[in-house]
Amino acid sequence: MATIGLATIGDSVYRLSAHTASDPLPAGIALAGASVLMLTLLASRKRRIARRIPSHALHADGWLSAMGPVLALIALAGTGLDAAFGWWWIDSLAAIAVGCGAIGLSTVLARGPHPT
Repeated sequence: MATIGLATIGDSVYRLSAHTASDPLPAGIALAGASVLMLTLLASRKRRIARRIPSHALHADGWLSAMGPVLALIALAGTGLDAAFGWWWIDSLAAIAVGCGAIGLSTVLARGPHPT
């Protein structure tokens, strides 16, 4: 998860420095919308099953899977805010915050099994 966080931060800093705006392709918007729904369900199921087994690895993987819909939601919101207000930088800024959160969460998950 820390690797995902670092990669997200690195890509977002690059996009900010290059002044790269989101590209509102209909297929990309549809894929991001489907990702929000499906990856949220997948992450929730993984964490629920991890509590029943119990499995720390599956619990951590459920949180990793939860990063996908968060980033997809940021992409959707960023695309909309860029189209509406010209805020080309907003999704990169939000992705940096999520990347920092992922690094913090990876530290918590690395400490060991979650309490049941």
